[in-house]
Amino acid sequence: MGENDSHAEGQEGEQSGEDERIRHQLVGQAGAARAETSYHPARMVAQADGPGGGTRERVQEIYLLDLVLSMYRVFTRRISDPAGRAILEAYLCAEEDRAHRLERIVRGRSANVPAGMRSMFRTAGRWYGRLAALLGTRVMLRIVLSAGRRAARRACALADAAARESSPETQYLATLRARNEGDLVDALTQHLIDSRPRRA
Repeated sequence: MGENDSHAEGQEGEQSGEDERIRHQLVGQAGAARAETSYHPARMVAQADGPGGGTRERVQEIYLLDLVLSMYRVFTRRISDPAGRAILEAYLCAEEDRAHRLERIVRGRSANVPAGMRSMFRTAGRWYGRLAALLGTRVMLRIVLSAGRRAARRACALADAAARESSPETQYLATLRARNEGDLVDALTQHLIDSRPRRA
């Protein structure tokens, strides 16, 4: 019994390490599109409220949403866990609403989001999603959770900076993003705990 338990734990550790390596590859590549979040939060807020009303930053955020939401839409079609899929679908619905708000803001400033660039990001997102889907439901959910944790930390930092230094519009969008990411992380963390495989 002891040897079997040790062997099982070893296999679990190896699988966890492999999942982590794959996650870093996939999320790291997709995370390249999150370059704007590497700036200092206060600097990003200043850009959003600077000359031109931060239209360029809004457009970049739309591109990011195109990438991530396209990837997660593939996940919702491939995830075999109904509860996990429902959590991701709720997040998609909330972030699609935020994307529509961003699009309306950009259009209201007489600017356009190039369709060709949006198509490129959406295609990249679908490609990453299909690749990750080959790894199974648990890996997909872990990828979402890992990306969500990082995004939640950045979104909260931006929301804090926006509350001190920005316009009501920027404050609202920053708070909305932080709320969406936080809801995803909380729900998915609890679900993965509740649904983890039980040892015999």
